[in-house]
Amino acid sequence: MTILDSVTDFINAVKHERAAEAAEHAPPHHLFSGEMEEAYRQMVEAVREEEASRHRYYGDTKTKKEYKAPLEIGGTIHDDGILDVESHNGKVVAVWFRCQALPFRQVEIAKFRAGEMIDMYRQDTNVPHISGLDLVDPPQKVDPSKV
Repeated sequence: MTILDSVTDFINAVKHERAAEAAEHAPPHHLFSGEMEEAYRQMVEAVREEEASRHRYYGDTKTKKEYKAPLEIGGTIHDDGILDVESHNGKVVAVWFRCQALPFRQVEIAKFRAGEMIDMYRQDTNVPHISGLDLVDPPQKVDPSKV
């Protein structure tokens, strides 16, 4: 659940609770004044913009046709289309696509599975070429002393 989802759920719960109270008693009152409602909308928009800014493309240059003027995105100095797996003493220590470090999980597999995977790469000429990745960067850490 994102911060935006949490805030929206809380606000909706309070609005629902207040609406139920208002229905039981006097004329309805508003959860927020006009200024508070605008501040809330601005906060939600800021959270949405921050969330969207974390998404990015990394890879071959592409043209985004949905813009009126084409915009080039991506573009890197390497163009081999494969992942680089770095190991030391039999342990994977890093996985890269071009210059972009990638998250990974190393799993020890059984001998028969290792044989299957070796055969797959030897026999399968349809292993895809990687031209780019859509990435989502982790949220920025907030220093509570600066809020």
